[in-house]
Amino acid sequence: MNKKYLRYYACLLSLVCSLSVLPQALASSSKSEPPKPGSVLSQSRLNGLAEKLGNKELVIATQAKVKGILGDGPGVWAYEWRLLGEKYEAEADKQAKENKEEAHELYKKALAIYRMGYLPGNYSPAERKSYDGFRRMAAKINEYVEFPFTEFTIPFENKEIIIHLVKPEGVKKPPLVLYTGGTDGSKEENHMTTHILASKGVAVASFDLAGTGESMQWNARPDSDKLHKRILDYFEETNDYDFSRVGLIGGSFGGYYAVKMAAEDKRLKAVINHCGLIDSNFQIPIQAMPHILRTAPGTMVYSAIRRMGFDPERFAYPGKLNDKELADFDKLAKSFSLVEQGIVGSGKKTITIPLLIINGSRDPVVNANDIKLVEDASTQSDTWIMGLAGHCAPNYMSAARPDMMEWLVQKLNQEN
Repeated sequence: MNKKYLRYYACLLSLVCSLSVLPQALASSSKSEPPKPGSVLSQSRLNGLAEKLGNKELVIATQAKVKGILGDGPGVWAYEWRLLGEKYEAEADKQAKENKEEAHELYKKALAIYRMGYLPGNYSPAERKSYDGFRRMAAKINEYVEFPFTEFTIPFENKEIIIHLVKPEGVKKPPLVLYTGGTDGSKEENHMTTHILASKGVAVASFDLAGTGESMQWNARPDSDKLHKRILDYFEETNDYDFSRVGLIGGSFGGYYAVKMAAEDKRLKAVINHCGLIDSNFQIPIQAMPHILRTAPGTMVYSAIRRMGFDPERFAYPGKLNDKELADFDKLAKSFSLVEQGIVGSGKKTITIPLLIINGSRDPVVNANDIKLVEDASTQSDTWIMGLAGHCAPNYMSAARPDMMEWLVQKLNQEN
């Protein structure tokens, strides 16, 4: 079996195996019908929300109201979560006048609820209403934190990249770290990371990947790290930061670009690849899409298709795409592969700076072969695989994040 088919097999195997461990979060309105495309979320996301709210019964009750993801109004995913988020936000606004600590906690809960509401696409009008609530909560929370962000824009390609910048106080020329999430992540989610780094004297610039959040002016493409490079250019030109100590953190799709940047941009001194996509994810046969989009890992595929500028609903039903559309998407998807680009899998050491690779041992999205490819391409990588966790090991992050940031700061401060 040649390497090409081995990669196809590894991808399909990881997705199929995931079905036994990632239960449906949203069933179809009729048990006789398959779940709707994009409507199946991993139980870990719902468990995470229940933990943040301290109310599992409320999450189950809200989920039970949902009948689909399209449209807006009662029974629609984005609407039901938005309605709950608005209740928490209203209570937080009330507490803000009397008990700021309680208000802060309620705003954080509302943030988590609104985030659930903008999944899976953060694209439809209903999802974008939830996203607006999410960003509104981030702005309100910003008033309570020790290291608040400043928002500004960087012009690029006749558009604007929106930046959230956190700077440590009293540091004349701090090190700089760029931060990005994944296809459904957001710059507003990094307050724990920025707090740790800022407390260690490191500035953090967060932004949304091309095709995501407030960067939807661009579609995701293999060269979308051009946003990262433009941002680094901007900060380098200010001469306000120590460019001998520049780092990058990327999660999921953000981890994909983190690996690319680690190989290509010599200004970086250390990089964290948190569950980054590498190769197998981009090798899914089109014929498998209708099935995959009805699985838990398929919600991430659904989101990625949207980020690339395609309508995932058209991939969910056999025969909807014409031959040209099929060929265009297949060509684009495969061009994302870091094997095809020669960054990994070539036998060469393309990454010569410290690289931290982090993931769960049961990730249905990024398999062990993907991780091995990155390790083999790096001269100095550390790999942390966590327990029985899935994609990005979210249930381990509260304990692991401080160690991740300590690793990064140590590498940035390391003498060459």
